[in-house]
Amino acid sequence: MKWPEHSFVFPTELGGRLRDLRKRAGFSQDELARKMGRPGRHAGSLVSRLERGGVKYPSFALVADFLRACGAGFGDVLDILDRYTRQPRVDEQIVSGALARIETQLPEPAAKQVRRYNAQVEAPKEPAARPGRTPDPLKRLERARRNAAAVRVRQAVNRALREQACNNMPVKPTMLMVETLVAHGQKVFTILRAGLKDGPDAVEQRVAEAEAWLVRQEVPQAAVRWMTDVTRQVFEQMKRSGELDWLPNLSLSELDKKLLARPKPRRVARPPQAPQVDPWDEWKKARGELVKRIWQEAQELLRREAGPDAPTRLYNRIMDELCVIVDMADPAGTKCRDQIAACIAQPGYTRYGVAPEPAQRFADFVVLRYEELRRSLPKPPYHLIRPTSVPPD
Repeated sequence: MKWPEHSFVFPTELGGRLRDLRKRAGFSQDELARKMGRPGRHAGSLVSRLERGGVKYPSFALVADFLRACGAGFGDVLDILDRYTRQPRVDEQIVSGALARIETQLPEPAAKQVRRYNAQVEAPKEPAARPGRTPDPLKRLERARRNAAAVRVRQAVNRALREQACNNMPVKPTMLMVETLVAHGQKVFTILRAGLKDGPDAVEQRVAEAEAWLVRQEVPQAAVRWMTDVTRQVFEQMKRSGELDWLPNLSLSELDKKLLARPKPRRVARPPQAPQVDPWDEWKKARGELVKRIWQEAQELLRREAGPDAPTRLYNRIMDELCVIVDMADPAGTKCRDQIAACIAQPGYTRYGVAPEPAQRFADFVVLRYEELRRSLPKPPYHLIRPTSVPPD
């Protein structure tokens, strides 16, 4: 059986502790093997290999049988096992090892700065909003790589600019001027590097703005222009050498990448659910069918009372308003009767051929029929609508 690379390996110290327990019990290796229930000819060699650490992955049952035969318990070896279980988790060990390898690929000043940054990132912060959720280790290592590369480039640029400013500047510089010009060079270098994506026009404009700002701080313009040219030369040299694209090597094995990768969330198959019906939509649909039915029944009355030339579209609108009035108020009440009378007497209806007497008889039929049939509607979801059900006698 192939054991995982990061699995527990039987430590030599634990084998020595088992040997001491056997000797304290006064048994030879062959005698202990028989007391463990292993009377074979070569059982003593198994005990010997276990004590010497020759069995890298002993089973739990083998160690338990050994302790039982010696009259000991797991408490006698608990301190050794606890030292193993208190070690960082496997993924934490992989990340720590990769960070250490990043530091070894940097000069000491850059490595020290990267080490300080990594310590700040690894420091415990306020508890996460979602318990059990930790940052993605692979993304964490990628950020560490890019930070290390940025620190390396920044320190190399700083060293080159400082050397040029101290040795080759046309004017005699002061310490304050050197620091100011080096900071300006770092800013120009950042602009040039961002210009690989932004384009040359944006680069020249931002460089000119940086130079103008420094000249306003009473720094000689010739020195500012000289530092800008030196920075351009350093940038082109690092670009040709490929130093701008350098990234430290993490040296992660395929197993390490699999252990650090976030598992994909499993999709839980949910049972199909019945579509949710909105009570308001259901009520409006049932009410619409009811109003259509009443309108079909009112056609005969309308032809008889108002004649074949009656304005049916206006009567249809009147019927809609009457049904709304009945939904809100009891037809037997004075308020409802006043609203019905005001509805059919609207000037917008009477002006276009709705006669008062046919309209009154039409209204009486619609109100009576709608009040009778609306009891079959489901319970209205809106509290201002009158209940449709009739209380039992």
